[in-house]
Amino acid sequence: MNLATGDYMSPNWDILMHQYPDELKRLSKDFSRWVLQGDGLTRDDDGVMILHSKNLAEATDEYETVLANFYAPWCKYSQAMLPLVAEAHTELTKLYDQGLFVKVGVGNVNVDEEAELKDTHEITSYPTLKMVHDNDDGSVVSDTFEGSTDSAAEIVAHVASTVGGLTMIDSKDVASKYAKLLASIDTLLGDAESPTLVLGTYTAPSQVQTYTALAKKVVSGSRFMAATYDMQLATSLLKEVSGNKKVKAKKDMVYVYTKENGVLSLKLPSNDDEFLLRWVSAASVPTVERFNPSTKQGDRMRSGPIGTILMLVGAESHPDFAKWKASMTKVADARRGEANYLFADEKEPRIMGIVEAAQVKTFPAAILISMRGDFEPMTVEGKSEMTESKLNGLLDSALDAPLNPGTDEF
Repeated sequence: MNLATGDYMSPNWDILMHQYPDELKRLSKDFSRWVLQGDGLTRDDDGVMILHSKNLAEATDEYETVLANFYAPWCKYSQAMLPLVAEAHTELTKLYDQGLFVKVGVGNVNVDEEAELKDTHEITSYPTLKMVHDNDDGSVVSDTFEGSTDSAAEIVAHVASTVGGLTMIDSKDVASKYAKLLASIDTLLGDAESPTLVLGTYTAPSQVQTYTALAKKVVSGSRFMAATYDMQLATSLLKEVSGNKKVKAKKDMVYVYTKENGVLSLKLPSNDDEFLLRWVSAASVPTVERFNPSTKQGDRMRSGPIGTILMLVGAESHPDFAKWKASMTKVADARRGEANYLFADEKEPRIMGIVEAAQVKTFPAAILISMRGDFEPMTVEGKSEMTESKLNGLLDSALDAPLNPGTDEF
């Protein structure tokens, strides 16, 4: 490679005389490789396409979407990603063969040999996964892969949810296949995670636009979204996915199913898309969850649609902690989407920054903070204060609080 320019078939003149023979060999090798590359699609032993500048357009002609893994052969993280991509290809092929999902291409791009593709698709770190497809004008473009890459199952779940987008349930066959797709994803994910179903029912065609816009924001990872005008199909799908035989769908409702929460429902707001997004986001996770600044929870708190946190902090060994948590759960159930509801032991070292910023003097305490600096931290403290009334009052106070002019985040 020409280290100065990053080009692969361009001489590097900024070298010493004795290095010229090696540079000539490199140029000859790169040119020979380029000449031998055909326009057709070739695959490795795992069936994964070997993508390069000559055949990427053909790949997007054959597949509406191509999962492309841009890797560097010398990078240990790239080497670890290659078998995950191969396994993802196998599982996506199975879903297609079973008639549960569309045909998705999977390929690898060696960035050491494909400088043009590396630059075109703005690859700056390795490995990088991209969702490649044809643009409206016929050009090949790529979207950032925003799902987890920790396992092949999570890669498959993200591809299945995002490529599918908003699925319209308009027949018993579509409903049955959609339920089977979610069951297959659930089996793939195992105990680590479970798929989430967001289902909207509608009576007016304009409501489909609301669901389409919502799907673009919530469909990701293992969260899937569907919509239907047929209440019988909606009921059938909810029963099959949740296992709850008593559930009955109603018109103009939004349902969210997770294993943790079961089936939650909301009357479709007429003119409040922001609240709808917050509610669906909150309904997709446990109503009250343990504080865990992992990548997923941390990212959701920092950049998700809900920028407020209400956290219960106290000694989990205290006999009344379950009662305090139950009070928060009731508030969270009634005011889903207004805050992220968390709990933590008072000795948890990772919450000390929040405790100090809120100037907590007594435990147990409920701390209300804004990740966006909309208001100063607020608290209620003491055993007698951990009630529904006090927690509701704390949330109400935040709604009336003046905006904090600062921009610091916790």
